[in-house]
Amino acid sequence: TRIPGNAIGWILLVMGVSQALGFFLDAYVAAPGLPGRLPAGAAASQLEFLPVIAYVPPLVLLFPDGRPASPRWRVAVWAWAITLVVGLTASTLQAGEVPINSNPSQPNPYALGGALGSAMEIVAGLAYLATGCLFLVAAASLVTRYRRARGDVRLQLKWFAFGASFLAPAVFLTLPLAANSPLSISVWVVTATIMIGAVGVAVLRHRLY
Repeated sequence: TRIPGNAIGWILLVMGVSQALGFFLDAYVAAPGLPGRLPAGAAASQLEFLPVIAYVPPLVLLFPDGRPASPRWRVAVWAWAITLVVGLTASTLQAGEVPINSNPSQPNPYALGGALGSAMEIVAGLAYLATGCLFLVAAASLVTRYRRARGDVRLQLKWFAFGASFLAPAVFLTLPLAANSPLSISVWVVTATIMIGAVGVAVLRHRLY
């Protein structure tokens, strides 16, 4: 609240709140006999896997001051926004079941029928793959920003780049896995812990904010 124009703190705040809500809905789905379990499960699925496409790319593109490294990197921000909208829409309407972290997959209550639902499933997979490519683009922006940085900003970026270097391998490693498989969840828990830990070092040790 003291630096409202800086997007990084807000991204992390929204990430934490949405994950907490996703975990709550996950537990709600697991409880027998409660109303609205199918819609709650669909919402839990989206919220639990949202960081991969919704929060991490802009975090990498905008760290540490909340602005792109230069005006030309705004193209990458727009590419992320388009990928996010397309990916969320397609995954909401895709045929088949929706994965939930702590429960068996369940039918998608919003799935489109026939070929259109199958097409949405393909589009959702392509959006996830595009996100992996955007991670590589975001990493390039980090390199550009690091070369220009001096002093504390350079140290902040050094730690953050270490944490972010695990993201693209995590995306491509988990792409062929079921989204709620133990290995996929483990990979993302480790990756998120490393990255947020690196942000914590930048905040506490090198006076970010």
